[in-house]
Amino acid sequence: MRVFLYGTLLDPRVFRRMAGTLRPWRRARPARLPGCRRVALRGTPYPTLLRGAGEVAGLIATLPPRELARLVAYEG
Repeated sequence: MRVFLYGTLLDPRVFRRMAGTLRPWRRARPARLPGCRRVALRGTPYPTLLRGAGEVAGLIATLPPRELARLVAYEG
């Protein structure tokens, strides 16, 4: 599955720790998500996306099922 990475998972150390591998991150491509902005999730230092004016830079990565399941568990 293709996913848009825009927050803590842009850090290769965090991605490897959470996904169990760095391979999908290394193959990821730069991407931009128009019509959204990145903001801090209320009461945390973690980013989330809100619709609105702007554009969010990140990466598009293709994740195999195992790595996707690990990242879903991390993201909650």
